[in-house]
Amino acid sequence: AASGGGSFAIGKDSISAASGAIPIGTNQFGYVAMKNTATGSYTIAAQSNTKNFQEITVFSTTADTVVITCSTVGFNGKGSSGTVTLGGIIGDEVTFLFFDNQIYVKEAVDANVQ
Repeated sequence: AASGGGSFAIGKDSISAASGAIPIGTNQFGYVAMKNTATGSYTIAAQSNTKNFQEITVFSTTADTVVITCSTVGFNGKGSSGTVTLGGIIGDEVTFLFFDNQIYVKEAVDANVQ
């Protein structure tokens, strides 16, 4: 049986800079629009267990490559540095799911996960 809900608020943000950190808010679901005008390099930090089941979708609004790294846990239980690259097409996206101090790639469109 499913257990207790809580709120399902949605957070939203956008990044225009060519580098920086992907914002992780307090909402259950979040969306980050990447508006970089050249190849962008960004970081995402592993989250504590208090963020279990939180999801962040990062999507591209320009035809520029987006490179996202996590230097501590990688992605999908890798245990070390990981990289997700969005291919440079408008509409490319990746959805990250946080669980047990790990970051999992739940869904990806035109993305290379390493």
